Amino acid sequence: MLSTAIYAPLKNFTFNGADPWGGRPAEVSLLDMVASISPFNVLEPHQFERLRREATVVRLAGALTLCEAGADAEALFVVFDGRAVLSSAEGMIVDSVGAFGLVGAGDLFTGQHSFEAVATAGSTVVRIPRESVLSVLEDNGRLAQAFLGIVAGTVKRLAEALTAQRCLSGTQRVASYLLDQVAEDEDAAVLRIPKGIVAGQLGMTPESFSRALTRLARVGVKRCKSTIAVTDCSALRRLLAGETILEDTESRKPSLSRGPSSSRGSSSSRGSGGRATSPAFSHSL
Repeated sequence: MLSTAIYAPLKNFTFNGADPWGGRPAEVSLLDMVASISPFNVLEPHQFERLRREATVVRLAGALTLCEAGADAEALFVVFDGRAVLSSAEGMIVDSVGAFGLVGAGDLFTGQHSFEAVATAGSTVVRIPRESVLSVLEDNGRLAQAFLGIVAGTVKRLAEALTAQRCLSGTQRVASYLLDQVAEDEDAAVLRIPKGIVAGQLGMTPESFSRALTRLARVGVKRCKSTIAVTDCSALRRLLAGETILEDTESRKPSLSRGPSSSRGSSSSRGSGGRATSPAFSHSL
């Protein structure tokens, strides 16, 4: 039975040996939403019921380590809301997964987690045991195909992020990331972005990330305490294409035009022209 639990803020992400995944039954509306999001929306009702019987959910008042790098992959995690931050064994932030994203999809097949994943305070995370997911994958080819697409997409995205770190300046990387967060049919958006997490994800210090945002104010990026407003996506695209030059003290790096194969630093699925598809769910290995 899908269950929920509410926990007080945690110190050092520990539960003093207690199991965080127990609790009282969850709301039916939550179950309905999990069944309707990709990739679970391809399942027959009886197949989803097999996952539902074994799934649990935790709502966090504090942060929680979902898995550790190199540990046995015992479950798949669905970030229902909030965010999970992925780090290497050395502590370097490599990615983050937002609402309706999966953590550990590729790890189901290798049996070992590639990264540490920590869900941030306020997140709601669904945990589905590995054996339950693998059993349903064997019975539903569409779900198996969807998982292969998630794994392939994640590998491609991480490779593009590495290319961006080598070929783009810090300001350009931030501009690319911001564009990735804006839906395809929008030219402006107000984004609620955890600045420290994104800075690490882009291979930048918080100070460098802040300086990049200051430079991007010249092309319509406005920052507040907890949000960043993108007022002109066209201006950001011109910056990445090299049509606009921001005079600053950054090391000069060649500008890359955005397109279907352009470098990115976010978790979003992309459509044609380097714009975000809507809705875009982020997933991780």
